[in-house]
Amino acid sequence: MKQPLVQMKGTKEGFIVKLDEQGAFSDLLAELEQLANNYTTDRHIYVQLHLGYRYCTSEQIQQLTRALEQTNKLIVSKVSSDVITVEERNRQVARHKNELYVGMVRSGQVLRVPGDIVIIGNVNQNGRVEAEGNIYILGRLKGIAHAGVEGNRKAVVAASFFEATHIMIADVIQTMSNECEALQNNNELLCAHINQQGDIDYRSVHEIRNMPSFFMTAKGGS
Repeated sequence: MKQPLVQMKGTKEGFIVKLDEQGAFSDLLAELEQLANNYTTDRHIYVQLHLGYRYCTSEQIQQLTRALEQTNKLIVSKVSSDVITVEERNRQVARHKNELYVGMVRSGQVLRVPGDIVIIGNVNQNGRVEAEGNIYILGRLKGIAHAGVEGNRKAVVAASFFEATHIMIADVIQTMSNECEALQNNNELLCAHINQQGDIDYRSVHEIRNMPSFFMTAKGGS
C-alpha cells in the first residue's frame, strides 16, 4: 500500500501537517487538496505546515498553503522547515566564533564581535567591548564591557582586574561608580554573570561551568 505523502497529527502545540521530503511536488499539492476536501466539519482549525528537509521557494510555499486552505476549513498559522539558508548558517558560525585581540582597547574605541572574545591587554577608561557571546580580558577592565548584546543572559564578562565604569550582560546593567571591596582586593580572575535573582554577580572563573572552548581566530590590535 502506498504511503501517504501528507500526514496530519495532533501535538501539544496543535495540529501539524507534515510533508514527505521525497515525494513529487505535484503529488503533495494533490494530497493537500484531498486533505482539505476531507475536512467537512464547520469548525475552523489552525495547522502548522512542516516542510522537513524539503527546500521550497516562497512561491511553492504559497501554492502549498493555498492547496490546504482552499475550503477555508484548515488555516495555516505557521510554516516551518529544517532547512536553513547559507546566510543563516554563516550567522550561526559567526555567533560561535571565538576571537583573540592582542593589545589595549583605547579610550573612545569600540570593539564588537559576533561571538566570544579574549583580550590580552587592558580596556582603558571610555573604551568599550561588545560581544554577542562572552568577554574574557586578561588585563584591567577600566571601560565598558557588554556581553550577550543580542540577549544572551548566560554570557559572562571575565577580567583579571575589574575597574569598569559599566558592566552589562544582555539587558542587565551595573554601574560601578565605586568598585566593591571584594573586587578591589581580588587576586584571581573573576567572572561577572547574571545570578538567579536577575542581578549581576561575581564568581571565581573556576566556579563557572561549561566554559566555551578557547579555539579562536586571532585579531590584531595595537
